[in-house]
Amino acid sequence: MATLGKGYTFGATEQVTAAKLHSLIDSATISGILAAEITDSTITDAKIASVSGSKLITLSGTPAGAGDIPKANLDGDWDTDGTLAANSDLKIPTQKAIKTFVNTSISSSGYIDRGDHSAHDFSVGDLTTNGAWHDLDLSSIVPAGAKAVLLMVGMSDDAANRIVVFRKNGNTNTFNMSSISNHVTNIPNYGDLIVPCDTNRIIEYLADNATFTSININVKGWFI
Repeated sequence: MATLGKGYTFGATEQVTAAKLHSLIDSATISGILAAEITDSTITDAKIASVSGSKLITLSGTPAGAGDIPKANLDGDWDTDGTLAANSDLKIPTQKAIKTFVNTSISSSGYIDRGDHSAHDFSVGDLTTNGAWHDLDLSSIVPAGAKAVLLMVGMSDDAANRIVVFRKNGNTNTFNMSSISNHVTNIPNYGDLIVPCDTNRIIEYLADNATFTSININVKGWFI
């Protein structure tokens, strides 16, 4: 059973003052509480009254005055996965999991250079040049998660002002596009184009209805 220890002892003839009353109360201690008395699901007045000073002050191990409650004392499903793959409203991510997730997200985003590849990815023989839109599948080159690609496109023809146009797969309008054209006959023209891709890493292209001398497409990198 819990006991209350007095915080101040009065002498037989000692005058009671406000300061001494404060000391009597403020310095008092509570002791004798058993852990079992505060751990079961039924809270009673008797159990509340029997909470010991140490249990009340330290909350089963929290340093007095520190203000921190140990993780084990909180009723939560702690998630230490740095990818936060559970995507749950019921789990509580730890500080380390959040830090890992943020650092990984920052380091893996932005532009990714493909590297020093040694051949064209697509040439004129791989394309249909009939003035209509066609899909160009980049999934064998560009990884999942890419939002856009950086292309280096070269083209030439024996007629001037031929054009090759690129856009995101699924778009239907002709404003958000990237294009390249030749301005002089039989002189190659080269350009870097940024083209959004869909989740399957497919873009669309349209080439004039003509027999081009050359069209070469290279994937230089992608944006995550």
